[in-house]
Amino acid sequence: MKKLLAIAVALIAFAAVANAQPKAFGVRMGYADGASYQHWLGNNFLEVDAMFWINTGFAATAIYDFRIPISNQVALYAGPGINGVLFNGGGLHFGVAGQIGAEWEIPSVPLNVSVDWMPVYWFGAKVFNYTGAALGIRYRF
Repeated sequence: MKKLLAIAVALIAFAAVANAQPKAFGVRMGYADGASYQHWLGNNFLEVDAMFWINTGFAATAIYDFRIPISNQVALYAGPGINGVLFNGGGLHFGVAGQIGAEWEIPSVPLNVSVDWMPVYWFGAKVFNYTGAALGIRYRF
């Protein structure tokens, strides 16, 4: 019973901390288009993207980005991550990803705009490398 109570308290504490962190949700448009979610962890953030290629497939990426502030509104960021892709007719493949970019937080509205480059290497795929530049627009909450 004590273990169950400890697990419940830990889950509630984790949910409270996660809920208190700033988040952003929007779109990522470029080589592949899709939805983008950022969850802030202190000064850095976790970005999760779901991207689609017309007639090619679907990919999901999770990247931990280290943020380097340039000013109150502008920052550079870079980080490592993982990627999974499901090619139409080509199977499921996993790989490693990276991201480097810059973002601007618009002070008068709760939006951030980013430009980044995300290289991905898929293990065991016929397509060995994906390098996509993208424009991101996200609502901060």
